[in-house]
Formats: sequence, structure tokens, C-alpha cells
Amino acid sequence: MTPADGEVPAPGPATEYAERFVQTPSLQALRAVIEAGSKVRRVVARRAGLGESELAALQHLILGARGPGEVARLLEVSTAASTGIVDRLVAHGHVERRPHPEDRRRTDVHVTDSGREEVLGLLLPMFVELARLDAEFDEDERAVVARYLTRTLQAFDVVVDQEGLVAQPPPSLA
Repeated sequence: MTPADGEVPAPGPATEYAERFVQTPSLQALRAVIEAGSKVRRVVARRAGLGESELAALQHLILGARGPGEVARLLEVSTAASTGIVDRLVAHGHVERRPHPEDRRRTDVHVTDSGREEVLGLLLPMFVELARLDAEFDEDERAVVARYLTRTLQAFDVVVDQEGLVAQPPPSLA
């Protein structure tokens, strides 16, 4: 049903909630951190001559070798797209395919030393600053920060885990 000419439709429960939602300084800072994280990924990818998907794949592969299918699942792309991403990383010299140690029919994708060094080198200034920041806190303060960030991840999972589900009305602020 569409409103008659000149009528403004009533806002839905999500809009009503958002209009009354108060952004505290910690929530504003969190939003800024999330936006900055996206920017860091774009900047690092550009400086490394990679696309964001390639950088994301490389970040997963730095943690350990993976099969192409696992790379596809981690990136939430098709196996064909994952193959293209890995091919581009191989062409850059950032990764190499090696036979799986136990199943010769499979291959694993390994980060090369130069690929690891390039990406970590681009991120090193940030790591140094984050280590300095972390050192400013005592154990109790770090526990509060860790609890806040862990619960933030749980809040993100509420959206991620509801893929395909009908959104529930937000809770009332009353």
C-alpha cells in the first residue's frame, strides 16, 4: 500500500529506534574505528598493488596454509573466484601452491616470505602504535577493553548470523 499524495508514511520500528538512539562517546569512537579499519584495508591493498579480496586472502594465509576451497569459504566467494584471487597472488609472488603433505590430489596455498614481509611491513607502523597504546593500560583496563571488543564482535554476529532471516523489531528505548 502506498500513501496518498502528500501523506508521509509512518516510520517503522527500526527508524523509530534509530531516531531515538543516543550515540555515546564510546559508540562514536567505535564507529570511527570501524570506518578507519576499512580505510586501512583499502590503503594497504592499494600500496601492495592488491585488491581488497586479495589482501583479505593474504591475511588469512599469513596465519597458515589453506586449501583453495577453504580460502573460498573464508572470503565467502565461489571456488572459481577464489582460484582467481590465488592466481593473482601467485603472479605477485605473494603465495605459492604446494602439494598437500598427506593428500597429493590436493594443493595448499602458502604465503611466501616476501609476501608476508610486504604486507606485515605495511602494517608494522600501526602494530607499533597499537602496542604503545596497549602498554598504557593496566591489566584491569585491558580486561574492560577486551570485554567491550568481545561483546562488539558478538553484536556484529547478530547481523551476520541472521543472514536470510526476517529482521526482528528493535527493543524499545522506553
